[in-house]
Amino acid sequence: MESWDETTNCCSWDGVECDKESGHVIGLDLSCSWLYGTIHPNSSLFSLPHLQSLNLAFNFFNYFPISSAFSRFTGLTHLNLSDSGLSGKISSKISLLSKLTSLDLSWNYNLRLKNPGFQLLVQNLTKLRELHLDNVNISSVIPSSMLNLTSLSSLHLAHCGLQGKFHDDIFHLPNLKELRLAGNSNLTGHLPKLNSSSPLEYLSLGSTSFSGELPNSIGNLKSLNRLYVYNCKFSGSIPASLEKLKNLTSLSLSNNNFEGSTLDVFPNLRNLAYLSLGGNNFSDPLLLLLANLTQLVLLSVSSTQVAGPLPSQTSVITNSRAILTNSSPIH
Repeated sequence: MESWDETTNCCSWDGVECDKESGHVIGLDLSCSWLYGTIHPNSSLFSLPHLQSLNLAFNFFNYFPISSAFSRFTGLTHLNLSDSGLSGKISSKISLLSKLTSLDLSWNYNLRLKNPGFQLLVQNLTKLRELHLDNVNISSVIPSSMLNLTSLSSLHLAHCGLQGKFHDDIFHLPNLKELRLAGNSNLTGHLPKLNSSSPLEYLSLGSTSFSGELPNSIGNLKSLNRLYVYNCKFSGSIPASLEKLKNLTSLSLSNNNFEGSTLDVFPNLRNLAYLSLGGNNFSDPLLLLLANLTQLVLLSVSSTQVAGPLPSQTSVITNSRAILTNSSPIH
């Protein structure tokens, strides 16, 4: 904003986008702008009725609530208030922004969105493609109306205090590419039969109470490149179909009850850069496990039953540039 010159047309200012025909301000990106204080309902911000995109992320608004005046932006399609020092209960009037396709309120640790607010949000914002609420205090079950968000491509609900059983059919939303549920320890569920038509690329269930076995149909997720199921309650053997996930670059299975051999699976995942196996009951020699993983840069085998000595710096580890660690990074 330091570059803004009031003697010039505001449409030329950094972060300001105007409609080429009408001249109305339709986009405002003030992210990372060192803004602070309170956004009052009488702020000149709310005198921009034609606004379609608003980004105020990575500022600090003194732990004040989100003003109900945001509901005046009836044409808004993109709203990003992530990591901006907001707190309090999220106004139900946000759910009136029916044209929203992207809503990001994540990383505001003191924001609350408990039912019926969460239910209203999901029920009314049916055009959403991106819903990011990581670290927002929801502390409720996921409403069944989530299944109506058929345009959803990115759903981030990590560390939200979610409870109850996760709806299997959310995995089958036709456009869902990213699903992040990590850190919801009271959220239960299992992986259902997965369709080959799924576009899922990123799946994070770490530190939840998901249980059961990894289904053989997981091999149908041909677009999957990151899979994190650490600190859950999964068990059984690793399905051989996992080797079909040729795009997989990151895989964390640590701290579950997996067992048996992995030699039919992992050596064929040649694009793996990160692999975490700790806290399971695998029984394979580590040298054989790593032989073909030439892209590996980080390996965690803490407290795992992987047989054989650890490779020295002059053997497999040198070839694959892997670093052995005693802990599993959290995603």
